[in-house]
Amino acid sequence: MLNLAIGQLVGVDIRLLVLLWHIAERWGDHAEAGAEDGCVVPVRLTHQLLASLISAQRPTVTSALASLTERGLISRDAAGHVVLHGEPPTEFRHLRSALR
Repeated sequence: MLNLAIGQLVGVDIRLLVLLWHIAERWGDHAEAGAEDGCVVPVRLTHQLLASLISAQRPTVTSALASLTERGLISRDAAGHVVLHGEPPTEFRHLRSALR
């Protein structure tokens, strides 16, 4: 159901960000971010897996991850995990209430 809801969002960047925040909200850890101000997504996710989860192509996900990194919304920690910065997108709050 989440994949269907995320697939309705316009733009790969926002779909990817919403998925990553969903994972972080469920399993992420603010404490592990250490000096980083953010929430660690504690699993390794390949670009192909992310593409499958948000109904996109792998090269598009790679470009979207680069864009999100340049905009300071995500980074990587020393272990290679994604660290999310800031607040979840407003689209995520809307989806979260719809999925309950």
